[in-house]
Amino acid sequence: MAVAPLQAIDPRRYGDAALARHLLTLRGEQWIGGEETGDPYALLLRGREPASVFPRLWELPDVHRSTTGAWVTARQATASAALADPRLGPGPAGQALVVVPGLLDRDAPPPVPGPDPAWVARRCRELVDAAGAGETEVLSALARPLARDCVRELLGLTPQEAEAAPEGLVDARLCPPPLRAARALVAAVDAVRGRLTGPGELALWALGVDTAVRVMAHALALRLEAGAPLADPAAAVDEVLRLEPPVRFETRVARAPLTLGGAGIEAGEQLVIAVQAAGRDPRVHVEPDAFRPGRQTRGNAPRPPWGAAVDAYVPMARLLAVALLAELDRAFPRSRPVEPLVRRCRAPVTGGPVRLRAVLSR
Repeated sequence: MAVAPLQAIDPRRYGDAALARHLLTLRGEQWIGGEETGDPYALLLRGREPASVFPRLWELPDVHRSTTGAWVTARQATASAALADPRLGPGPAGQALVVVPGLLDRDAPPPVPGPDPAWVARRCRELVDAAGAGETEVLSALARPLARDCVRELLGLTPQEAEAAPEGLVDARLCPPPLRAARALVAAVDAVRGRLTGPGELALWALGVDTAVRVMAHALALRLEAGAPLADPAAAVDEVLRLEPPVRFETRVARAPLTLGGAGIEAGEQLVIAVQAAGRDPRVHVEPDAFRPGRQTRGNAPRPPWGAAVDAYVPMARLLAVALLAELDRAFPRSRPVEPLVRRCRAPVTGGPVRLRAVLSR
């Protein structure tokens, strides 16, 4: 069966040859778009370091056309306006894969029950004490178990079901994964689809764990780089959400013609909101790349947007990250990194943290 490039497809409907052809075609178009034209959005999709691309994004008009065909904005005011505009809604345009139809394209994801703060604090202490002093990989020892255990408690899952929560589902909507990774995402979702049937249960499992791990990973990385206990862990996590938001890009599809940032967007066209770039907008923030908890913005700008795909899971992720930082500083205030945060390839939407080695020290 032939697969047209640049269409959102359900990989279950295609054999390996057709699916691989689709993924490779889309990846090739993104690669060529960045390599031959220097288009900043295409460069970000192919994995270029964001800090090296953001200045070029900000030089372009507030809303500009990418070589991928999508409109793109990277300014915080325009990004916030776009996410609040009812004429722009989540949609499948330009997606590489649709593993769960509708999962990433909701106007308002189902509400997520909040975990018990006392349970979170207790579990953080158990994990930190179990890790002990010395060199350890903190994502495997702390962040992933905490996120999985939290969602397991909320949904009544088995440990095996919680551990099977996928990573990379959000990235696959814009950046085509390798064939094996695409098949693994489908298999993970299909294994629990019949088990998670309540409102929002599948979304919480598929997106909540990964979102919480990413927020905690970036919070731990920035805390370790700071080299000292944090005066206000909550303010620190808010700054983490600005510097390393749960999604770097949020997509919208125009439901009606509109003008945004001086650009005329037709119905059905795609707008990509560069969330991370918007959060580091130099028009809004002084020294925008600096980790400065409690910072004030120019003109009391609104918080950086991070979009509907994960918005429902950010409060849970924030609660876990704040509690984990507080417990780490209590038990091991002199902790330091061994290496920079290691990221997964083909993870331009989330940053895909996979490993963070540190020495936990009192």
